[in-house]
Amino acid sequence: MAEDKTDSGTLTEHTRSRLGDARRALLRFHGALLEAERLAYERMRGRLGGSGQFLQLVINDPWFAWLRPVSEVIVRMDELLESEPPATEEDALGALRQAASLVRPD
Repeated sequence: MAEDKTDSGTLTEHTRSRLGDARRALLRFHGALLEAERLAYERMRGRLGGSGQFLQLVINDPWFAWLRPVSEVIVRMDELLESEPPATEEDALGALRQAASLVRPD
């Protein structure tokens, strides 16, 4: 097992694990939000034609704009977990702070 380092440059195993856990939780949360918004959208504007149409709405329609920052932080976490060279501790902690700010009530 890799030894955890404490400098801000090297991603520790502890932070990598936290990032993976946060990503999985945020992905479930995002899925639930998408489903709720899809139902609300369909109540207001009628049934959608399929998943392709829904994806285009999520990407382009202002109705779903508030969800885009959640999508973006998930993508950022994916990139950090898979990056070569490995992500830095500072970058990973920044993504965790960004995710926390999105789900913490004002």
